[in-house]
Amino acid sequence: MHRSAVRAWVWRILPLAALPFVAGCQDGHELGAINNCDSSIEVAAQDVPKPRADELHWETIGTNESSYLVTAADVSTAYFWIRGTGDEKSVVAVEQMSTLTKPESGSGFELALVVEGSLCPA
Repeated sequence: MHRSAVRAWVWRILPLAALPFVAGCQDGHELGAINNCDSSIEVAAQDVPKPRADELHWETIGTNESSYLVTAADVSTAYFWIRGTGDEKSVVAVEQMSTLTKPESGSGFELALVVEGSLCPA
């Protein structure tokens, strides 16, 4: 094969070879939670339904406060675990990304689960 033909072939293939790396660098959704319960809660979030225990990072959120939780992959469903502060048992909320609340600018996250009503720990 002639050198110029090799060069032309490389320049055609190189962009295709880079696609997995570019796709892997795509940003996800920054998820948070807003606590409208009467007491402090602990919340964790993930983009998979059954993460390992060490993949859940619990964040304590005071009454009428909010917090960033995790950057989730660009998927359509988010999973939230909610419990009372110090409790072992948690409630799971499965939400479509499209149904999550868009908080005020400057909150530190782009989509949020509003924890209220039946999601509040008893």
